[in-house]
Amino acid sequence: MMRVEVKRDGRGVWYARPYLGKLPSGRVAKPYKSFPGAETREQAQAMADEWAEQITAGGCVSSMLLGDLLAAYNREAEAMGASPHSVRNYALYRRRYLDRLAARRADELTPMDVDEALVALLASGGRGGAPLSSTTVRCVRQYLQGAYAWMRRKGIVAANPVLDADKPAPEHPEAVALGEADLRTLSEWIAQQMSGEADAWAYRRAWSFWMALHFGLRVGEVCALRSRDVEQARCRVLVSGTVASVPGRPPWRKDKPKTSKSRRAVAGTQADMAVIGDYVGYRFRELGCGQWAPLASPGSQWMRPSDLSAEFARTRDMLGLDRRATFHSLRHTHASWLIASGVDLVTISERLGHADPSVTAKVYAHYLDGRDAGAAASFEAAVRSLRAPSGPAWPG
Repeated sequence: MMRVEVKRDGRGVWYARPYLGKLPSGRVAKPYKSFPGAETREQAQAMADEWAEQITAGGCVSSMLLGDLLAAYNREAEAMGASPHSVRNYALYRRRYLDRLAARRADELTPMDVDEALVALLASGGRGGAPLSSTTVRCVRQYLQGAYAWMRRKGIVAANPVLDADKPAPEHPEAVALGEADLRTLSEWIAQQMSGEADAWAYRRAWSFWMALHFGLRVGEVCALRSRDVEQARCRVLVSGTVASVPGRPPWRKDKPKTSKSRRAVAGTQADMAVIGDYVGYRFRELGCGQWAPLASPGSQWMRPSDLSAEFARTRDMLGLDRRATFHSLRHTHASWLIASGVDLVTISERLGHADPSVTAKVYAHYLDGRDAGAAASFEAAVRSLRAPSGPAWPG
């Protein structure tokens, strides 16, 4: 491995920009890397040598194979502080979904090659050759685009072929909401569990389901609720975060929710706030939970969203509800009843924390079909009620 010389820029930050020869494209390879954490030349040199080992060997690019470069990209992303969730996904994308491109030279990949790889994933990229969802394929494409942007910054490739590759259309799966009979069954069960006759575990579980059903919250948002997020005087609940988790470490609260619109205040009725107040008071009296403690957790640690989803699945099966229903169906049920009640899409979108009302329209399109027919009937009735001051009635 060649030794990389480190220098200091005008701000006093150490950096390296070694000459690695010419790439097959004819472009000079002079990647740049700064080491803001280094205080001395020795520290900067050690960081530069470690960095150079990843991308150089004998003064030239060690490997132009895409698989090797993606591995280097993943290592640097982890070193630069990428979240454990992102690091885990990057490794998965490289190993499972981009393995067919791993032996290709990164500088020879074309937009058509990327298109063909993504189409193949859509057709048979899942387990056992099953189709892979367009959502996952879009994530793989975004990862590959980011990796190529990194290669360009380092002078390894001259162009980013992913930018000109087609982007799979996003999925908007049909929302599964609870039918009237299932909703009645679940609501009766929730009321029974929250009546004071059940134990603490059942009370917490029922309250979590009730919050998703009455406020349209995502499972991670329910898990992130604290008593300080409840504003009794203003009859609203503040949604200011979500809970994330990855295997191998405890779940944690993220103050940045799914989108900027996910940070919101969701209004409730006086009756709703009374239910929440009773539960918060119970948690304080029985468990000594303060305003910063998670409300959906049996203890002081954050509840893993997958665990709360599993609790709903067990409850669903116990009550004999629709097997397609998931915890997210509680949110869908909330939205579908708002639509049926004639609430406008902008209000529903804001309440659900969607990035844009168009997202709401796409997700709940099948519920809106009935409203469109009703709107047509209402318009026809209004028109037929019109009569000219003199002359024949409206035709039809």
